[in-house]
Amino acid sequence: MLNYTFLKNNILNSQDYKKQYLSEFKLLTDQELSEGFNGKVRRRYFNIAISGYMSAMREEFDQRGIDYSVIGDEKSMSYANKIKIVDSRVILDD
Repeated sequence: MLNYTFLKNNILNSQDYKKQYLSEFKLLTDQELSEGFNGKVRRRYFNIAISGYMSAMREEFDQRGIDYSVIGDEKSMSYANKIKIVDSRVILDD
């Protein structure tokens, strides 16, 4: 039988994942951050962990002062194309 108390206390929500990813992103170079982004490009599924990842990625771009207007804004971000970060700007990578 499922232990619902255990599940309730041990399942992460998207904000928990976001905090976890933000702490990891802070250690990355811009190139490594863009490689992490590119690893999620064209994914056809969505879950709580990915929601936290995407939210953390957007916040990290904001904290670093990276212009990501080519792929999104403060409300949404497109993972349709691979990117590079050059001179604090996101550019599409062919």
